[in-house]
Amino acid sequence: MTSNDFVISNLHAHTNVSDGTWSIEKYVLEAILQIVRGVLVQENPKDIYLGITDHDTCDAWMNLQFTQSPRLMHLVSGSGYTIIPVAISQKNPILTLVHGIELTTSLKDDFGNSEKIHIVGLGIDAPDYDHNCVQTKLDLVNVNRTVRLKQIVAEISTRRDGIYRGLDLDWSVVSRTIGPSKSPSRLHVGQTLFEQYPSRFKSARDANELAVNSDLSGYNFPETSLYDSSEGISIIESTLRGVSVIPHLDRLVSDVSKFGGEEKLVERLVRLGVSGIEIVNSNCLGYAERFDLIPVYGCDSHGAFDTAEKIKRCFKIVQPKSGLAYLMDEIDKKKN
Repeated sequence: MTSNDFVISNLHAHTNVSDGTWSIEKYVLEAILQIVRGVLVQENPKDIYLGITDHDTCDAWMNLQFTQSPRLMHLVSGSGYTIIPVAISQKNPILTLVHGIELTTSLKDDFGNSEKIHIVGLGIDAPDYDHNCVQTKLDLVNVNRTVRLKQIVAEISTRRDGIYRGLDLDWSVVSRTIGPSKSPSRLHVGQTLFEQYPSRFKSARDANELAVNSDLSGYNFPETSLYDSSEGISIIESTLRGVSVIPHLDRLVSDVSKFGGEEKLVERLVRLGVSGIEIVNSNCLGYAERFDLIPVYGCDSHGAFDTAEKIKRCFKIVQPKSGLAYLMDEIDKKKN
């Protein structure tokens, strides 16, 4: 295979509309810069596929616009994705923005206990209030996110034991960190803690792990507001006409043994109708082959919340064109 047989693929990225720090416009411009660098150093720059998969919201890609559109590109809306030709060389490399979501769902383990798990949807239609009513459900989930975070902030401020001794948080400060997000997460609380107490925490993720964790009574997400995983997969595959994907299998659930092990968990999600799996390790490649799942490559990018090394990987994952074509063909089939 030659370099022409590969593309750059990051089909799992979060914007500042959920719990990332980059706007969708920044992702697009960073991708274009990557293409420009490719033109400068080689004859055949690679196409880039970028999936915007915010938690329980599609506002970023639904509202994508450039107030000062760069001359080197224009948007071509497709069904399930937006194509952005980058007219800077004879090859005209393309940036394809795949419309996605990371849906929060609930799945019962082998002991009958519910656990929150995420399912990524790629190439989906826009959710709405009238036609598919999905937006109403997403709004409820995100209202409960805010309620949950307020409970977490209040608990951190009132506890005086262990790591919490001396910590004081105000919701108004956390809300400024949240900014335009419709789907705020614990990372926003972690970032606020890190900014207020830099001598106690190394980063937002460090604060998140040490202080915004399961030791808090408000940590667990309200189950009643979530789709169960079967319904969530059906919403992605049938209602929104997209492709459902198992993301970050290595941390999809808190204790995989409660689901009979990793392979049993994958097998169960396949029975529920999932179509793809994010390739995070060799095990995932094996499951893709064993269960005939579409291989999907992504970083689970969160902008400045990520390490410097992970940020560099945002547009460095190279995938064979054939594998990416498999995904895009499935998306196109859903629309016909």
